[in-house]
Amino acid sequence: MNRLHWSPQGDWIGFIDTIHPQEVQRITPEGKQGPSVKVTEHEHGSAYYFGWSPDGKRIYASGLNLLLSMTDVETGEIRQIPGTVNPDIHWFDVSQDGTKILSCNQGEFRVFDSSLKLHSKKRIEYGMTISTAWNRQGTHFVSAGRDAARLWTSSGDATVVPGTEGKNASLFAWHPGGKSLAMSRLYDHGGLALGNLTEGLKVISSQAYERISWSGSGEYVVSKLTDQNKLEIFSDQGDKIKTLDFEGPPAFAFAPDGNLLVVCIGTTLFTCSPDDDWQLHDAFMLNRRTYDVLTWSRDGQFLLIKGSSLLRYNQGSFSIVHEGEVLGEHATDLSVSGEQIVGTYSNRLRLSDTQTGAVTHEKKINTPFIRGVNWHPNRDLFTTCQDDSTIIHWDAKQFEPYWLGVQLPGNQSVAITAAGQILSGDREVVDEQLIYYIETDEGQIKMLTPTEFETLIGESIYVPQPSAKHVNDGGR
Repeated sequence: MNRLHWSPQGDWIGFIDTIHPQEVQRITPEGKQGPSVKVTEHEHGSAYYFGWSPDGKRIYASGLNLLLSMTDVETGEIRQIPGTVNPDIHWFDVSQDGTKILSCNQGEFRVFDSSLKLHSKKRIEYGMTISTAWNRQGTHFVSAGRDAARLWTSSGDATVVPGTEGKNASLFAWHPGGKSLAMSRLYDHGGLALGNLTEGLKVISSQAYERISWSGSGEYVVSKLTDQNKLEIFSDQGDKIKTLDFEGPPAFAFAPDGNLLVVCIGTTLFTCSPDDDWQLHDAFMLNRRTYDVLTWSRDGQFLLIKGSSLLRYNQGSFSIVHEGEVLGEHATDLSVSGEQIVGTYSNRLRLSDTQTGAVTHEKKINTPFIRGVNWHPNRDLFTTCQDDSTIIHWDAKQFEPYWLGVQLPGNQSVAITAAGQILSGDREVVDEQLIYYIETDEGQIKMLTPTEFETLIGESIYVPQPSAKHVNDGGR
């Protein structure tokens, strides 16, 4: 619902202004001012949204200290839901026959009859999607959130990773072979697990960890202990090999080939490897202090240091390519070629040129917070995950989404194109859990199930086909 609506018969245009927030003002098509309609009796109430009944005889409203009200336009009689003083009503809608009114307030859906008697209600819980990452082959990606980790295909099919059901699987890293994972849980009692995608994961440590990285060879995995300046190195079989202790918090990442581990403490870059029992060697001095994230390009030519620098790596030596904060505040990743950086700033997305630092594309998306971003290993697309349990695939050339994945309760998932077409998912579950909002030609907001929406728009109007990008991946 909006602040401006024509009545269904077209004899009035109604609107709410800030001077009279408790009333709907009315003007005829000829511009003549009509009597206003009061929509709340609360002393401190304000209407944010309103809408007409199909016959134009009633006005429904919601807003501050007003969950929902119904006013008879002729008599001025107001009916309000008793005891409702919640200021944050999000949406409401009236059925076409005027017999049902649906309101959505902070995740709770309520259906009322025409006298505002409660007919039914349901609460839908949403879990954050903390992180997402493609495997090196580009065939699958994993999303992790509050209730489980899910394995997705590029066509939108999703399955829950065995052993993660009901667990806060918030951190993970792919084995270079693409068929197994290292995974941890940041927001509960911790634990580090290794395993493949068919047999499930085995816990190898009960400690709490903050970040994970596989070596390029797949022989080692390293993880930082939560709230400690320590790194623990494990074999691919789960045996602990080494503990590295530092004076400050370490940022770290394995190079994409071999077993070279890069660690950054403050402005100093170190390297180590199993060749000399993981002894640290000074490698480079930065001009800017780093954040806690290091990211290698897929070909191993570039090292992105969040909030600090972009370095080139050649024959065992580092050199500065660019300095400055083109890198995003919350999540960053390099394109396969190393020519572009995608970075997130709260709910803003930026694409930048690595050589110049110039922002080439920027977009604000309708989500509370972008948690993670990951570039596809051989296509011009990247994936973001958000606080509202969604995952979005972006066409890097067009800088537009081409499909969106939603993690639903009960270990269910759905993939939707930007046009609203359902690509995959259990139709019965999808219709129960998702609601589409559409705006009519008359400016009204309607609420439809996905099936009703597809019936309305007809057959498929868009099938996403991201363009392939042929890159030299170093022979992997």
